[in-house]
Amino acid sequence: MLSCAVFQRAWYRPFSCLPLTIGHQLIASVAQQLLTSKTHSALSQIVKPSKLDLANLAPWADRMKHTHAYYWSGTLHYINPIQDFPPGTCSADFSDVRTPERTLLTAIANYTERLADDSLDRWPREEALRFLVHFIGDSEQPLHCNHPHLGCALTFSDGSREGWK
Repeated sequence: MLSCAVFQRAWYRPFSCLPLTIGHQLIASVAQQLLTSKTHSALSQIVKPSKLDLANLAPWADRMKHTHAYYWSGTLHYINPIQDFPPGTCSADFSDVRTPERTLLTAIANYTERLADDSLDRWPREEALRFLVHFIGDSEQPLHCNHPHLGCALTFSDGSREGWK
């Protein structure tokens, strides 16, 4: 599943204009096609009795962050490097982030561990899968490397720019 990030990087720019839900669903669909049969079987057991459909799970985290129960998860969608508003380059020192325990990178590590933890009940593992599918998609989106309200614009090697101020 994580190998999809490399594939997504090549596909990001053509799909960056799609609404967020469609972009997440597209990336999750590609990721599901790249799963090994062993991984597919293991993930299918977690979402049972439903059929494994990563595209259907992908937008869940964006919908849930606006609810009272999951409001805390909003910062997990971003990296938020300190004093990088807007970023001057497409890189940042991620060892020095605004809230290191509540960023996209730590969320991916946390939910990867929870997904692999066989001692957890089914729902915590399915919840981890839902977050992980979404956050892997978020990790490859340049605007998720900065806080959404403070602005971010990236200049690519061909001179084109994407982002907002």
